[in-house]
Amino acid sequence: VWGVASEVHVIGEIVGATGVGSPAVNFFRLGGGFGVWCRYEILVENNGRWIKKGGAVREDDAAKPHCVDTEGRPVSSEFGETQVCVCKPGAEALWAHPIDVHYSTTSIRGWPRMLFEVWSQDVGGRNELAGYGVAHVPCAAGQYELDVPLWRPAA
Repeated sequence: VWGVASEVHVIGEIVGATGVGSPAVNFFRLGGGFGVWCRYEILVENNGRWIKKGGAVREDDAAKPHCVDTEGRPVSSEFGETQVCVCKPGAEALWAHPIDVHYSTTSIRGWPRMLFEVWSQDVGGRNELAGYGVAHVPCAAGQYELDVPLWRPAA
């Protein structure tokens, strides 16, 4: 039946990251440790068929007018940040950051995807990009563990 809304729940956590951080950023930090944190966004196509019903992710009102996908279609952007995890360069950063968002939709077009920016931070609070990543939320119901590879532009 056309127009019947389906429910999409994205429930999980951003567990952490491995192998990130630059020894150059951490050269002057006592003990050799450093901070790693993640900024993430959940994007859905803003086609009037995706409605956020609830969740703990903030909506980025400032980004709404100019947020578009690669084909120029407007998207709704919601974002969040993890805490800074202090660890040794290249070691695993653990965040266990919860995600719980609920959408209602009448279309599969514009399915949710997540964008990640992972940053390393030195003792002075200066941030250096460690990498970008993107993952599509699985379409089938179930429990998933997603490994998202990171990339960053060459300096």
